[in-house]
Amino acid sequence: MEEQNLQEMLIRLRQELELAQVNDLQTQKLLRELDAQIKQQIEADDDEKAGSLLQRLEEAAAELEASHSTLTAAITHVMTALSNMGL
Repeated sequence: MEEQNLQEMLIRLRQELELAQVNDLQTQKLLRELDAQIKQQIEADDDEKAGSLLQRLEEAAAELEASHSTLTAAITHVMTALSNMGL
């Protein structure tokens, strides 16, 4: 059940990333990279990759915290789910 919830959260997070209105190139690059890593996690469903995804989400949340509060909240939600799963 937790795996399915995580997959659903990752899909929702990808949707949030696609909808994000970002003007600077550095943040656009960050979001594209994060989106690619999330897509890989969804397709692979690999616990080892989930650990590296968690680390990348933590970095992204710190970078986006001030400028994109909605994205930061969605990222934090996924990070919590990964942590609760022991990843």
